[in-house]
Amino acid sequence: MTSPTWPPGPAGPGGEVISEPGHRPWGYAVTLADPDGHVWQITAASPAAS
Repeated sequence: MTSPTWPPGPAGPGGEVISEPGHRPWGYAVTLADPDGHVWQITAASPAAS
């Protein structure tokens, strides 16, 4: 049995980064594909300007 790479990258073992994490006009986002080929987009809103 082989052990997975630890710590795994942002897409996890066997996953793929589709678009690098980065700032967008509305916040931050990254797009990943998991090992089964499902595409995920993880987002976070920017804090409101004071």
